[in-house]
Amino acid sequence: MGKTKVYLVARIAESEHEGNEDLAAMLDSDRFDVFLPHRHNPYDQAQRKISRDIALFDYDEIDGSDVGIVRDQFGKDCSAEVGY
Repeated sequence: MGKTKVYLVARIAESEHEGNEDLAAMLDSDRFDVFLPHRHNPYDQAQRKISRDIALFDYDEIDGSDVGIVRDQFGKDCSAEVGY
């Protein structure tokens, strides 16, 4: 059996990177493949300015995931992923 694909719904601000990485590290890497959006999103841009291609890439990752984990303390920047 392959790894379970996990999409981490979390803020991508630079101040959140360490917490996102710590949460992902709690999952056994032999069993889980965790997608961390902050690794490929321009965290230093306003949400409205993030390109359509990046948003579509994120949605493809959500569609390909087996499960989503929502990290607490998220705001409007994660509402699309949670509602999707």
